[in-house]
Amino acid sequence: ETRPSFGKPEDQRPSYCKTHKRQGMVDIVSRRCEEPGCETHPKFGKPEDQRPSYCKRHKRQGMVDIVHRRCEEPGCETRPSFGKPEDQRPSYCKTHKREGMVDIVNRR
Repeated sequence: ETRPSFGKPEDQRPSYCKTHKRQGMVDIVSRRCEEPGCETHPKFGKPEDQRPSYCKRHKRQGMVDIVHRRCEEPGCETRPSFGKPEDQRPSYCKTHKREGMVDIVNRR
């Protein structure tokens, strides 16, 4: 079952999903970049922020991607792909993977 996220810009509640939205309807559920006129989903904020406020194009100085996980190696900013074979989520990047870890993002 798909949840609605589209409605008229002035609506308080969404009434249609992306597949069945009517002409002129917009996504009124998902957050958008705070840059005026930008419709991109934000992924950047201050390291201590709970919610992102800007997209990559409009991020401010000192902002980082706070949506995606980072390698657990201190100081590494790379997105992880490696973990133990039984893990659901990766914890280390290729450079910092531990012995016995496998690429669990791009399983073959």
